Amino acid sequence: MSGTWIVVGEQSREWAAVRALLEREADVYAAMDWDEAANSVGMDAGGLVLVASASPDGWLARLRGEPRLAGTPAVVLALRRPRAEDAQRWRDEGASDVLDASLPQSDIVQRLRAAAKRAEEMRQLAYTDPLTGAWNRRYLDEWLSGPRGAAGLKLPLALAMLDLDRFKAINDTYGHDAGDRVLRRLADLFRRHVRRGDRVVRYGGEEFVLLFPQTTATEAQAALRSLAEHAAREEFPGVAQPVTFSAGIAEWRPGQPLRDALRHADQALYRAKDEGRGRVLVGEPEAGEGLRVLLVGADVPLAALAAFGPQPLRTASAAGVAEAAAALAAEPYDLCAVDMDGPEADPFEWIRRLRAAAADRLAKPRLVAVSAKEGAALRYLQLGADEFVRKGDARGE
Repeated sequence: MSGTWIVVGEQSREWAAVRALLEREADVYAAMDWDEAANSVGMDAGGLVLVASASPDGWLARLRGEPRLAGTPAVVLALRRPRAEDAQRWRDEGASDVLDASLPQSDIVQRLRAAAKRAEEMRQLAYTDPLTGAWNRRYLDEWLSGPRGAAGLKLPLALAMLDLDRFKAINDTYGHDAGDRVLRRLADLFRRHVRRGDRVVRYGGEEFVLLFPQTTATEAQAALRSLAEHAAREEFPGVAQPVTFSAGIAEWRPGQPLRDALRHADQALYRAKDEGRGRVLVGEPEAGEGLRVLLVGADVPLAALAAFGPQPLRTASAAGVAEAAAALAAEPYDLCAVDMDGPEADPFEWIRRLRAAAADRLAKPRLVAVSAKEGAALRYLQLGADEFVRKGDARGE
């Protein structure tokens, strides 16, 4: 029962005992409130949400209102024996199961295990390419934008776009069944020779995307060249010609535009094709690129944003949250720096609205709370800001 995420509504002896059993066979992530859970649970979890509460009504509504958790089972562990009508209401509100904390602990764990298994089966159907067994385009989009994907990484991420060389000739010469066998065998080869935390995605047709967390572009280039050597030695039944691929690589770091990294990898791939195929090239940033920053409120000192790197800043301004939300919905930004000391600033509401305005973007802006107040960092980070900087201080906290 790998990857179980838990929302803790109330502490109890019953809950502590169940958690101790779960930790023997699963990765257990405890959250003290819904906002912490929403920031911890993502599509990459592959588990379930366990709501431990005597009265989970509002929790279920908020969980089901979170688009990223669509399809993720939410199991209620009722800390007090629920009435039949309450249990039915919770199921109607989206609970996949309702457990009574007074049940034998072995029964509780068994039913949680069954719920997690059903969730994994549904997840495989939704996010797996049926031909190759690799992750699909939908998985890529959600992983790149989800909090447990690229948006949550603190270290570099290398992205590689691969395209099989002369794949049309394979289909034309040996038939489409042979072409499908090549794709399946190549995807399996990639999975066998990458690290456990790397991702293999079938982007479409004969194109793949490989994601290398905590990896520089140079390290990814070496890994791709090794994969090319393995492919050259691989036997592809029914295909007499060698199977090669071209690849473009780009490196993304937090604070940089993710869409630019994807574009650089794609441009490097086309360059590899033009230069003779069977090559692995690294994409280079274009001249003049920099961080696109939206400054919200009256006083956001640019010096405070120096902590996000030496690249140039391209700034736009918004007087308040409504104007900022419209700007984020209309154009992509890398950072949204918000003056939290203004008279109209409502930290919780501002952060919520700015998050919602950019919710549909693949590369979401990092939300930076800016304040002169002592001790404000923890508060704003708890409310959902990605970073905090103090006015007059060039360091991010």
